[in-house]
Amino acid sequence: MKKKFKQVIILLSFYFPFLLLSCSQYLEPDEIANLLAGKSIQQESKLFSLTKQKYYKQYKQSIQTNWQQYKKNTIIPKIVWARKFIPKQSIKTVFYPLGGPDITHPLLLFPDANYYILCGLEIPGSFMSFDKIKQKLFKSELFLLQETMEFRFKKTYFRTLDLIDSLTGSELHNAAHILLLQLALLDYSIISFQKVYINAKGIIKKKQLYHSFIKNRLTDGIAISFMNQHKKVKQVYYFKLNLVNHLLKTKHKSFIQVLKNNEPYATTLKAAVYVNHTKYFSTLRDLILKSGLIVQDDSGIPISFLNKKKWHISYFGYYKKPFFQFPQCHQPELVTFMKQKSKGFLPFIYGYGSFTKHSNVMIIRWKSIFK
Repeated sequence: MKKKFKQVIILLSFYFPFLLLSCSQYLEPDEIANLLAGKSIQQESKLFSLTKQKYYKQYKQSIQTNWQQYKKNTIIPKIVWARKFIPKQSIKTVFYPLGGPDITHPLLLFPDANYYILCGLEIPGSFMSFDKIKQKLFKSELFLLQETMEFRFKKTYFRTLDLIDSLTGSELHNAAHILLLQLALLDYSIISFQKVYINAKGIIKKKQLYHSFIKNRLTDGIAISFMNQHKKVKQVYYFKLNLVNHLLKTKHKSFIQVLKNNEPYATTLKAAVYVNHTKYFSTLRDLILKSGLIVQDDSGIPISFLNKKKWHISYFGYYKKPFFQFPQCHQPELVTFMKQKSKGFLPFIYGYGSFTKHSNVMIIRWKSIFK
């Protein structure tokens, strides 16, 4: 009997490493988040001894130093700007495609939303068990996480190809931990972490053990519930999705229903590799154009797709040409509009811009919804 029970525990732990099912090994996601963010850990925590290690102290100093600089240069100016210019109507759901596990950006633009739906090509992952954290693997993967966040703080976006290469098979350096780290830095408390999937009706459900045997038929993701200092509970969903037309219409068609179930939603795009300029992502583009509000840079929806009778566009920043890797996505009309209608340079870097004076943003609102 004991042997069978042990076999069941091993099997469940394999499919649900984030649950661990062993009380002696279980860690709260909030503990992991605070550890990765370089924040205080209580002495009675199993993680406390790690905070005394030399390599962790170096990691903590790097994360906190870069975060404070990023907070000064980007977070505070973006919050002030968003409060001034983004419409105040109630927005419950924010859709952020092509941004990977970047929860910081939509939270700064739409701090009062309830749900944030993120998607990218990076593996969702799950959070690491205490046993894994005690191993030497933790030190090397912590360094990878540090490199990823240093790039994010400097460039203000995640570099997808680098993340795909380094997140594959990683226990720590994955989308789950990157999300937890950001939420802790933003002073949110983590309530829960779950692996989820989308059913045929577009409803996000908790993933069960038997789903592991049919994962190719599901759109997999993770869900993190978190709470601000005012006790308001929010949820971020992250899904690994290739949003090219034929996959969005077939393998991931249930994701389309998720957005329909949450209309009207807001969409934000940043450093979106200009895919919405092509015919291969027209389904995604159509979904974005069903938003009531869009906040984007020139890498998002080309302005030629925006019906002036339906949409009102506010221009900010500077635009002369697209990011150098995408010369074919130049928008001469946008050059003219930015010169004539821009409300001035942005006080922060947005998207591919290396400096604030090279960045641009458009706030695009559906006239009949957002006055």
